[in-house]
Amino acid sequence: MNRSTRPLALAAAVVFAAAAVVHAQESKKAESEPTPTETLAWMTGTWRTTPPGQLWEETWSTPEGDCLVGMLRWVKDGKATMYELMSVVDGEDGQHLRLRHFDRGLVPWKSEKDGPMKLKAVKVTKSEAVFEDAERSFPQRIRYVREGDLLNISLEGMGDDKGKKQAFQFTLVK
Repeated sequence: MNRSTRPLALAAAVVFAAAAVVHAQESKKAESEPTPTETLAWMTGTWRTTPPGQLWEETWSTPEGDCLVGMLRWVKDGKATMYELMSVVDGEDGQHLRLRHFDRGLVPWKSEKDGPMKLKAVKVTKSEAVFEDAERSFPQRIRYVREGDLLNISLEGMGDDKGKKQAFQFTLVK
């Protein structure tokens, strides 16, 4: 390399080094920012409540890709009564909770013959997720709130059903 090309080579090296630093910072930022689904990682685990003669158990997977998947089983007097399959999926218009109920023979409930319930996320924080669909029949809102090893789930009415509510408190078992 002669003297006339040294400044050019030095300038090129500086430009490439700066580009590498910017790329590394962008990659690190992208890695540290959770995806919408990852913001619900606090739901992960198996949660249980045991009213007399019953077992309600809800299990949520770890977030992976653009989804979180869960299932619930209700056992009453030693027999499976109902199953629920749930997913939270990221979409272009936000997150949606889809859930569908099945009887013990895995036959979908008649009220869901046209497909799963679908509610849109209206609030997601580090310990709370609220999903709504004001157009459907009860529940129009489903709220998940984590407080330590407790997961509080409420099914709520809006509009004409305002004030109608079912609440469940689950304890983390693993």
